[in-house]
Formats: sequence, structure tokens, C-alpha cells
Amino acid sequence: MISIQYIVITFTSFLNQLSTLTNSFMQERRLAAIMFTDIVGYTAMMGENEPRALKLLEKNRKIQKPLIEIYRGQLLKEMGDGMLASFTSVTDAVHCAQEILRISKEEPELKLHIGIHLGEVIFSDGDVFGDGVNIASRIESTAKEGEIYISEDVWKNIKNKEDLPVEYMGKKNFKNVKEPVGLYKIKEWVSPDRPFKTKTRSISWKKIGIISTFIFVSAIAVYLLLNTINLNTSIPASASTKSIALLPLQNISDEENDYLANGIQSQIATYLYKIPDLKVYEGIDIETLLAKNMTMDEISEELNLTHALEGSVFKEKNRFKLELKLEDLNTHKVETYSHDKNYDLLMDVISEVAEEVVRSIQIALNAEEKIQLERLPTKSPVAYDMYLRADQIGNEARKAYNSSGEFPYALADSARTLALKALELDPDFMDPHLIIYQYEWETGNIDTARIIVDNMIQKYPERWEPYEGKAELLFDEKKYDQAFEFYKKSFDINPGIRYVNLQLGRIYSYMKNDYIKGIPHLILANELPGRYNKPRTSVSHYISHIARVFLSIGDYEKALEW
Repeated sequence: MISIQYIVITFTSFLNQLSTLTNSFMQERRLAAIMFTDIVGYTAMMGENEPRALKLLEKNRKIQKPLIEIYRGQLLKEMGDGMLASFTSVTDAVHCAQEILRISKEEPELKLHIGIHLGEVIFSDGDVFGDGVNIASRIESTAKEGEIYISEDVWKNIKNKEDLPVEYMGKKNFKNVKEPVGLYKIKEWVSPDRPFKTKTRSISWKKIGIISTFIFVSAIAVYLLLNTINLNTSIPASASTKSIALLPLQNISDEENDYLANGIQSQIATYLYKIPDLKVYEGIDIETLLAKNMTMDEISEELNLTHALEGSVFKEKNRFKLELKLEDLNTHKVETYSHDKNYDLLMDVISEVAEEVVRSIQIALNAEEKIQLERLPTKSPVAYDMYLRADQIGNEARKAYNSSGEFPYALADSARTLALKALELDPDFMDPHLIIYQYEWETGNIDTARIIVDNMIQKYPERWEPYEGKAELLFDEKKYDQAFEFYKKSFDINPGIRYVNLQLGRIYSYMKNDYIKGIPHLILANELPGRYNKPRTSVSHYISHIARVFLSIGDYEKALEW
């Protein structure tokens, strides 16, 4: 007769064998790209200020988790301040690491280093094991702050990709790894095309219920947040119902007078930019669309224009003739302006044209705006001519920099020399100071640039440009709170400056965690004309920041939309 004890022992043995068999089925060997991330100096921060360290950890989590999902990865586990994720694509893993570093740089205290390795690993019950994991961890600890290190196996898969330049760092022996591992550092960040497509995974109904509840609650929170944004923002975003395109002014005299055509158009735009109720498109905004051979009707529809101004200028000796045509693009009514004057009266004519345009478009001006349109920039016609020449060369320098990425010192030196000559004739003429400030800043003479911008703030407190220049210097020095105050002053004087809105949106959203105030600034920056862009700041740069903020608040649908 079989004893009960025997039955129990036999059944227990059967259960153990069944468990072992089940585990073998649950385990899966797979080739995967493993990414390790870690916060530099986190342990020391925990010892100094635990609440601050925990808050930083939460920010790190909010940045990384959505990005890993977007790049079709799987977050496997968090280990203190470290994160372990796997990817089926090496390229996705590297692009994800780049984007994590890119966004984390908006948080001054969040200093990461990242390691990536490709190898066979064992997946079991949501965890991962094997030499591949160990090597990825060792690579991450080798990378310095702000660096991404990859193994040679990863490099072999991306070596032909132009957007992923690397630097060979040699071979390194790691503990418990038999062979030395070749290491490469990703040299620079190049904006990747995001896949925005997550892979399908099997998931329990219990988890579906939890996730559905989380999504429902998040959707309510985001809905309330976005409605609060819509209701509470006081930013005069796209409230402008009138908009004008300044088409390139034609020079019908000698080629040497091209600077005059460009200068007159630029100066008319400068006056019109002072009118908050008018949206002005000129320069790169219009040139880009004309280069696509778009008709005026197509440009009007693209930019939602109400008016267009075009014309020509002729200069001979000491006289010039300016012929302009303003068209209402809705009614196609046309008004013409003709000025045949002595060249010394150029500034007066430009001011008068700006007033005529505003009057024709039927925008009511307050007393201050009228003063702004009537105020002449300098008392010296010769200084004004030198400034127009300097500004034209400066525009050529910016275009050269945007296209090549190399600073055009010869052009910049020429612009600076002309600006200095203009100031010799009229030291109170502000605009040449801006050219010189820009030169000193771009060439790294920060102390000189700081002196110039501080003097401009004292001398011209009514102009927005000096405050923006001061803010930019402070932002580069990572003095974000001080930079914020100067960006705010610049915005208060002129809310229609694209780059100022971008910077306010970034500081509100990334440094102050005030998305209600940050998002409207970012959206406005995307909608405004691009005259006051910084060099090499593309439209995608503005859009990417909007997407990142929506990503941060968990609104993935809007993030994907942007």
C-alpha cells in the first residue's frame, strides 16, 4: 500500500519539475540592444539633500519612460538612479539615448551618462540577464557626464549612418568579461527622425485595466490643464487679424545699390514690427516660399495673409525714387505710394511709408505707437547709409552661417567696421551697437559683449533688443532665473519676438515646471514670423520643444501631432 507521505513527496517533486519546465518556457534568449542610464553624482546628492535628489529622480523618470516607449523600447527595471531598457533595433536605442541626453540638458542638475551594448540576453518574467546586460552596465560606468558610450557590436550596426558620428575610445577590459570590449563615443547630437510607433506586447487583462484607469485619469488631468492654458493665458498670441507680406524690394538702379533695396524693406519691417496688432512676414519667411515657385495666392493661403507690399527703388547720385504697391489680398484693392526725394530724406520717407501702410490697413494706433512710427533712428543720413550697408553684410553673414555652419569672420568684420564708422558720426544711434554686440558675442568676446549690452539697456530702456541680448548672455552662463527676468522685460516691450517667446516657454516649462504659462509661449513662437531667429535655429527647433513639453505632461497624442 502506498503511504500518504510517499504521495506527498512524489507530488512535490512533480510540482518542482513542472515549475522548472514552466520557467524554461518563460525564459527567452534574444539578441537585443541593452541601454543603461545613470545619474552622475546622485549618491552624493542623496547624502546632502534627499528631497531634492528624489525630485530629480522623478524628473529623470518622466523624461526617460515616454522616450523609451516612443523609440519602441521596453523599460525593464529601475535600479536606484539607474534605468535598464532593451530595444530590438540598435538605431532606436542610440537615438533614444541621444534624445534623453538632449532633453535632460534642460534640467541643470540632471547629469546623465549612458552605455549601450548589443548581445544575446535572457528575458525572464519581465527581467533580463546575461553577459550583454553586464557589459552594458560596465560601458555606462565608463562614460563621462553627458556622454553616450557604445560597444563595438553596436558600432558595427550604425557605422554607415551619417547622423551617428562616433569616436573610437580604444578597448577596455571589464570585470567578469573574458575579452576586451571595443568602445566608441557618440560624438554629437543629430536630430533623429522619431519612429513614433510602439511595438505590440502581450499583456494581462489586469494590467490593461490598471493602464486604462491611468490613461483615463491622465486624460482628465491633461484636459483640465489644456483648458486652463486656454483660459488663463494673457499672451496676445495669434490675436492679430491683419497680416502683411513684404515682398523683396527690387533695385532697378546699379547693382551696388542692392543694399539700399534690402535696407529699405528691412527698415519698413522694423517700423511695422512695432505694431502689436499686425503680423509681419518678410525676409526668410517669404524667400523660402518664393524659392518653391509658389504664387502669391498660394503664399497668402499658406501664411493667412491679408495684405502684401511690393515695389522698387531707383537711386542716382543724391536722389532716390521709391515706388510701392499695397494690395488687399481679400478684396484685391490696390493702393500705390510714390516718393521722389533727396537721399538725405530717406529716413523720413521710410517712416512716412510705414504710417501710410498702417493707415491703409486700417489699424488704430495709440499715442505711443504713433510716436514709435514717427521717431527717426539717427540724425545723420550718412550714418544711416553706413548702417544699412552694415546690416546688409550682416544678413549675408547670417545666411552663410546658416548654410555652412562655419562663422564667416570676413563678412562679420566688414559689418562691424561699417557699424563703428556709423557710431563715429552719431554715437547715439542704437542699431549699429546691436551689430557690434552680435559680433563680439558670436566671436566669444563675452566681456566686451556684456559691457555693450549693459550700456544699451541704460541708454535705450524703451527698446526690447538690449534686454534680449542680456538675457542670452545670462542663459549661456546657466543663470536661468536672471535670464528669465530680462526675457520678460523684452517680451513686455514687444510680445511679437519669436526667439524671446521660445526662451520664455523653455524656462517656464523645463525649469519652473509651469506648463500653463510655458506652452502658450512655445506655440506663439512657432506661429510668429521668423525674422528675429538666432543663427541655425530652424522651424523644427521650435516645434520639437512644443512636442517635448506635451510629452512631459503625458499628452502623447499632442506630442505626436507636433
